[in-house]
Amino acid sequence: GVTSAVVTTPVDVVKVRLQVQEAKEGGERPGFVRTARELVQADGLRGLYRGLIPRMASVAVWGTCMVSVYELLKKLSRVEDPARCDDGRSAEDTDNINADAAE
Repeated sequence: GVTSAVVTTPVDVVKVRLQVQEAKEGGERPGFVRTARELVQADGLRGLYRGLIPRMASVAVWGTCMVSVYELLKKLSRVEDPARCDDGRSAEDTDNINADAAE
């Protein structure tokens, strides 16, 4: 999540710049590398990471929601088996353990 945001944010920033730039005189549109170079010259490396904090916050909120919903659905969809003990073992397993302990 956060690692991918750190890696891909500069690419996304340059991509958006390319999308909104007007064509230069002669109809030539600047390329990716040229746009990235101009952005770094104008704003430094910080310019490539504009929007990183909101993106990381979004990833964190999304991950939290996803795990929370997963756990809730897992809990709601659990089928109670009367043959199972509270610790997840079957009643037969418990009987075997008790028999082994008695020997």
